[in-house]
Amino acid sequence: MDLLSTWGLGALRVRIVRMSRSALGTVMVLVSSLAFGTLALFAHRSYEAGFGQITLLMVRFGVATALLAALAVWKRPKWPDKRQFKGLLLMGGFYVGQSFTFFAALKYIPASMVSLLLYLYPAIVTLGSIVFFHERMSMPKWLALGLAFGGSVLIVGVSTAGNAIGIAFGVGTALFYSSYLLLGYRVLNGIDAMASSLVVLGTAAVAYLVMALAQGLQWPTEPVGWIWAVLLAVVPTFIAISTLLAGLERVGPVVTSTLAAVEPLATATLSVMFLGERIGVAQAFGGICILSAVLILAKASAKAKLTQAVSSPTT
Repeated sequence: MDLLSTWGLGALRVRIVRMSRSALGTVMVLVSSLAFGTLALFAHRSYEAGFGQITLLMVRFGVATALLAALAVWKRPKWPDKRQFKGLLLMGGFYVGQSFTFFAALKYIPASMVSLLLYLYPAIVTLGSIVFFHERMSMPKWLALGLAFGGSVLIVGVSTAGNAIGIAFGVGTALFYSSYLLLGYRVLNGIDAMASSLVVLGTAAVAYLVMALAQGLQWPTEPVGWIWAVLLAVVPTFIAISTLLAGLERVGPVVTSTLAAVEPLATATLSVMFLGERIGVAQAFGGICILSAVLILAKASAKAKLTQAVSSPTT
């Protein structure tokens, strides 16, 4: 007889596995956020080398899809059924909408305002989770959400310049990304992360290929542009999206959207290091707020798992 079962510890072993799953999901979302934080740096360098916007997005998603497809041939993941596949295609559509509206907004309003409007999505995801998934919100979660949003505001800054079209695109970015996360939590359950990432990335790659061919291709005028484009495809796309979807399935949309607030902190740090931008006192305080939100959320999640493990008599 299993010694753990003899001592009545079999249920505890199962709960430890469940706690590890949550912890792994948290790490994956944090890795994803840090990877997404490199997006502005690599995109900026690619544009400097002469890449056109739609052409760059086509290369970004095309290279990432090819890398993931090669890995899938080796790993041979379990593919989703027909219903799940349709859901993943819809997720891909939402992601195309999010990336398109984000770059469209940049044409009309400052980047700081675009980023600020994007970071409306944690609040939107939270409200959507309460309405659609009956998410139970504890005080630590509300506190973490407030700190994450407030920290994002302080990091990206507040700009009063803009117009209605740009603001509409910016709000659309937050809505598309919120829909992507909420749908992902419903669709991704039981689907291999590699397979789901491949469908989402492939959908975006095909969409931007069609748009680039219709608009006309704008290749870089400097060879170094290809290096930046490949880095854009690997780090804030291939790695970021794969770890995001794997983490989302483990920890849910509210925790994912809150932890993702680490992204502007990473973006700000890289901008200081490589783009010559400067961080003021407000931005530094915003970074502290975001890190505090992550710590509060991680502690609350661990406490909830431990309470469940101690109080529940069955597995």
